[in-house]
Amino acid sequence: MRSRDIDYEKFGRRVRNRRIQLSMTQNDLARETMMTSSYIGHLEKGYRSPSVDALIALCNALQTTPTELLQDYLNSTEDVLVKADFDQNDLKTVLKVAQFIRETGNLYKR
Repeated sequence: MRSRDIDYEKFGRRVRNRRIQLSMTQNDLARETMMTSSYIGHLEKGYRSPSVDALIALCNALQTTPTELLQDYLNSTEDVLVKADFDQNDLKTVLKVAQFIRETGNLYKR
């Protein structure tokens, strides 16, 4: 896939949605990433494409992965956890439930 095939508006919406999930303003995200709020706004509207360094900074600040932000453009999305509606506490709970199921399943196999 050529980079010009990437829908940067969709990418920007993912960034914006995740920022809002974390109750961050564009200024908050700009401060966390050492970018300008204007640049964040341009990314969110799809006017700009991020460099690799910017993508990494965004992912760190938004507590997400490049796979999550770019999932529409990857050939393999096996490691994508659809977590658009989950916050960190939800994810921890899901992991605890999965661990409990695994442990109790092992008890029944004995």
